[in-house]
Formats: sequence, C-alpha cells, structure tokens
Amino acid sequence: MAAEDALSAAGFVTTSDIVVLRAFVLYLAALRSLGETSYVWSMTGLAIRVAGSMGLARDGSMLGLPPFECEMRRRLWWAIVYLDARTAELVGQDGDLLMQNYDVKLPSNVNDSELFPSMHRLPEHRAAATDAVYVLLRATTAYCLRSLPKESGPNGTWSRMRAPNVPVAEKLGILEATERKFEDEILRYCDPTVPLQRICINSACTFLVKMRLVSGLPYSTGSAQEKLENGYSDDVFQLSFRIMQLQLELWTEPGMQKWRWHWQGQFQWYAFAELLRQTRLRKSDELATKAWALIHSVFQIIVPTLEVGSKSPLLNGLKTLLNAASSSCRVASESRTNGEVRSSERSLDETRPPSEQSAAPAVFGYGYGSAPHDALLPGMSNARGHLQDGSAAAVDPALVFDYGAIDWDEFDRLTNELCGQKN
Repeated sequence: MAAEDALSAAGFVTTSDIVVLRAFVLYLAALRSLGETSYVWSMTGLAIRVAGSMGLARDGSMLGLPPFECEMRRRLWWAIVYLDARTAELVGQDGDLLMQNYDVKLPSNVNDSELFPSMHRLPEHRAAATDAVYVLLRATTAYCLRSLPKESGPNGTWSRMRAPNVPVAEKLGILEATERKFEDEILRYCDPTVPLQRICINSACTFLVKMRLVSGLPYSTGSAQEKLENGYSDDVFQLSFRIMQLQLELWTEPGMQKWRWHWQGQFQWYAFAELLRQTRLRKSDELATKAWALIHSVFQIIVPTLEVGSKSPLLNGLKTLLNAASSSCRVASESRTNGEVRSSERSLDETRPPSEQSAAPAVFGYGYGSAPHDALLPGMSNARGHLQDGSAAAVDPALVFDYGAIDWDEFDRLTNELCGQKN
C-alpha cells in the first residue's frame, strides 16, 4: 500500500521522470512474484506507454544524451521488454515490445562502481562477470526472443519454434545461435560458486532447455525425437525433468534466496505439466521413481510458495487433483502399514513374551529429487554447488501419488489451459 501511495503521489501515470518509471517497473516485478499476473500484465502496458512518451525506445546515444543517462535508459528499457515478454507468456498473449522495432543497445557489461552521472564516456566492455551480469542476461534473453521468427496469434513469439511443419534444421539453427550468444557474452565468465552468477547459469540453462522442449527438439543433438503410440516421448521426459531439477535448485540453494523475488513468479509450469504427463506414461523404472520424487518435491517445496491463491483457478484445479491423489495414496499407505504392523505383531506374539510385544510404526520419507545440473553448454564446467542430498532414488512412486485417483482428462484440460497450449 505504501508503494502504491508513493507512486500515486509521484503521478506515475503521466510522469516524465525516469526515476519514477524505474520505481514503477520494480513494483510490477515484485507484484508478479506474488502471483498478481493479470494486474501486472495490464500495468505493464501502462509502463510501456510511459516509457514511449519518454523516448526510451530510442537509444540515448542517438539523442545526444550523456553516457550515464544512456546506460540507465538502456537498463530500464530492456527490463520493461523482459517484464512484458515473460508476463505475456504467463497470460498466453504476445508481448507488445517483442513485435516492435527499436534501436536500443543492450546494457554495458560493467560494474556499478564504474558508472557515475558526470562521466564523459562509458568504460570499455569487460570480458568478465560484472555486477551487471544478471541485468545483461535478462536483456540478452529478451533480445534473443525478439530474434525468433514471428507469427501472429497468441504466443506468436514461440509459435514458429513449436510448429511441427518448421524444419528441425531451422529450429536447431536458432537454438545454436542462442547458445553461442549466451556462452560467448555471459556464461563463459560465470563462476557457479558465486550465487548471483550461479543464478545466471541456472536461468540461461533453463531458457535453452525450454527452447528444446517447446520446439520438439531431441534431448541430445544428433538424435531424433520419437513418440510412442501412447504419447510418451523420452526426449520430452528428459527435458522437462532437467528443467524441474533447475527450478528446484533455485528454491533450495541457500545462496540464491536473497534474489527470490526476481524469479519466484517465473516458475516453469509448462515443463512441470509435461513432466507429470510423461512420467505417468513412462514404464516403471528407477528414473520414473526419481521423477515422481522430483514431482513430489516440487509440489511440496515450490508450489506452496507461489502465492497464487484464488487468482489462479486453473492452478487450484490442478492442485486439487494432485492433492486427491496424494491423499488417496496416504490413506492406502497408512492402511497397508497398519495391516503389516498388525500382522507382524501377531507373528511376534506367538514367540515373544508379553513384556516384549511392541512395534514401531513405519515412517516414509521423501528425498529432495535431483542432483546438481551438469553443464549444458560446451566449455562450461559442472556446477559445483549441491542441493540438499536426499533419498529420491529409493522413493517408491506408489508412496507419492495414487495415479488412479487423478482424473487425467481433467488434468490434461487444466494443464493445456495453464500452459497456454491450444492443441
């Protein structure tokens, strides 16, 4: 409420003050992490119009502005482009700014301490991970989204990558170009032991794996994606599994939590829904067991933090289905456990004296799922941090969900709507 009062007092709707607009954009980014997606989507349109009135769609160097002001304008403009693109994806619309032409340069890769209002020129671009590494990553992500071939209609930004009639070679070309840009300009300099830089690695890897998933590209370059008659695809399973590993790392790695408000509103629902679909179709094996344990960890650790409440009836419906499966499984497990204990007690009673007749109830634990992600790009070393170690590999999937308690037709309908898919 205090932030809203301050913005209102500053006249944010008609402001020409870049500081007020910056505060408004930060406010919207914070609101999105609280699940206010529809409101943020509407207000982002206002931020775009205010930015346009200030001329932020033109690079400051073309307007003869001082270097410091040019850099501040670039950072703010690309923050708005990213906010618009990501929020548009969440509501199943096209991002306004991704479809427009503008000449704003990407932010400079320099440390904040090198920037000051009276500077006469910007420092040289650093071949290192600077204070601006996360700002640059988000701007580069938005830049790459703009470069994707466009088609009209909802989710037009991704539609050509998703379209089955587009040649695989074209999709791979786009993916490989994006990988090279991330690697050459950002990731090659990132140290995974530095929390902010590790977030950059995580975010970039998530984006690249998501491109493969949405595009229908195989998990490994050089192989062909195949689907079984029942709709199961090992590539889709592996890709969605990897994305959920990366998501769980964000929520469980202590060093990353101070930046949670930046990424909490960007949970990858599309990948989560796909992992659920594919895991239920996969034959029972050790990896399927790990997948169900990972799903359970995501549902227990991440979903309760997403502040969706009544604002997301689709998610509530999905949670209701999964809760029903979990509850059904828990009842069955308790019944089975009690039966086993009673049977064991009867057997022991025949051989043990009354004073020694006792039995402890069985207790089932769940692991935290995945191990740290491997490097996804050539030349990158593996991430050296670790998630909390758990017993995911030993978890019986029957102890996580009762598949039969889920109405899968309703599940598919909800997840299709939630992910913005029209097929």
